[in-house]
Amino acid sequence: MSLRLPRNWNFNQKKDMSKIVRSQSMMAVDPAGSCNWSYSLQPPERPLKTGWLKKQRSIVKNWQQRYFVLKGQHLSYYKDEDDSKLQGVIRLSGSTIKEVAGTSDEGGRFIFEVIPGISRDQNRTGQDSYLLMANSQSEMEDWVKLLRRVAGSPLGVVFGQQLVETMVYEQRFGQHQVPILVEKCAEFIRKHGLNEEGIFRLPGQDNLVKQLRDAFDAGERPSFDRETDVHTVASLFKLYLRELPEPVIPWTQYEDFLLCGQLLAADETKGHQQLMKQLSLLPQDNYKLLSYICRFLYEIQQNASSNKMSVENLATVFGVNLIRPKVEDPATIMRGTHHIQKVMTVMISDHITLFPVSKDVVPSLPLQKNDSKKASVPRSSVGWGAVERPLSSRGNRTQWQTFLRKDDLWEELKREIEIREKKGYEERINEKENYEVWAKVVRLNEEIEKEKNKSADLERKLQDIECSRDDTENKNKLLEQEILDSMKSMK
Repeated sequence: MSLRLPRNWNFNQKKDMSKIVRSQSMMAVDPAGSCNWSYSLQPPERPLKTGWLKKQRSIVKNWQQRYFVLKGQHLSYYKDEDDSKLQGVIRLSGSTIKEVAGTSDEGGRFIFEVIPGISRDQNRTGQDSYLLMANSQSEMEDWVKLLRRVAGSPLGVVFGQQLVETMVYEQRFGQHQVPILVEKCAEFIRKHGLNEEGIFRLPGQDNLVKQLRDAFDAGERPSFDRETDVHTVASLFKLYLRELPEPVIPWTQYEDFLLCGQLLAADETKGHQQLMKQLSLLPQDNYKLLSYICRFLYEIQQNASSNKMSVENLATVFGVNLIRPKVEDPATIMRGTHHIQKVMTVMISDHITLFPVSKDVVPSLPLQKNDSKKASVPRSSVGWGAVERPLSSRGNRTQWQTFLRKDDLWEELKREIEIREKKGYEERINEKENYEVWAKVVRLNEEIEKEKNKSADLERKLQDIECSRDDTENKNKLLEQEILDSMKSMK
């Protein structure tokens, strides 16, 4: 079956449409290799990421260029971008993804390894890791971040771990409203960074950010001394939020928060009411973390005269980390930028109204008999009247009492973590500032629009040339006929 496309489409548009038609007409194969063939009538699942990587062969140990597609919990690879024949599939669930330092003999140093997890029907003997090489540091970090998000994290890991899992795990260190890392970063910045110009906008020391991240993921709780660069701590704070598998505002509420931004711009009162409703629907841990961050950012902007970070500047930096779509394509990002900025600005400015302190207080006493009806109500949002979690999962009564002696516990914990050594790393982590990302997206869209206009102009010129050529040919024919007629009359 041939596909006839409009004449004014440019080459890339025709190529993209051909791929879509070809992919929808192909037969789908079971990734597990069971050879169950079926025709898919549903549109294909959209990949999280695609691109070229080099893959090291298991026996010869040389590198092969392959086209990789990250979709769901599988990383598939092909010989060519347009090739329909699957070369292999890497199952990511439970896998470990780590960066590897390349040797001087290799054509690049942007290498990372995927070590598959062990399922019930597998053992370590049959497990092979996959060495992959990217073309640049930033490209490698993009792949590693996404792969870690899909693969999930083992217990105790902080970065890339689900927020609720981190909160449950950290109860062994005492009761906390937010992750310990967030508390420690905020406390340090309060002491040393409130008047620091460009706080949360200027990047910190990349190698130290990487060291601190890996130390937290290794189960350590490193403390920051007076010599620690405050911008490094701020970068670590942002990195934690950026690497959450699902942002603080869940994907299911992304569109609702964009609507809040639209309403706030059109009718502030209605927008405020809608925003309070959406906040009340957040999971408890998400609500408490968002509340903590907004109060903390309000403290930051109170010193805007010295740190140059107004509410609007902070909203720009943090909005993309707290409220982001599931598929982060340029079109979706650009559509939501203005609304996210508006919502984030209001949440910081009106945090006292939007986040009442009473809703953050963890009850220190068991429920009374007359509260039994409340306890039976599932508590998944902050419009609650029940305890945060059953005591079996969030700590027994002794732990609740320990929370009352929080200061003593912190001092003991602080002495313990200060004697641990930090692991040394030399790998570089590329700090990406959000305002630079937005600028790149804007420039990319402008360039795409310019290319479309150029293509349209070229099409029009070609049509004009064709019309002009036809006119010239007709005129030549008429002229030839006149000459022939004239010659016949002369005879």
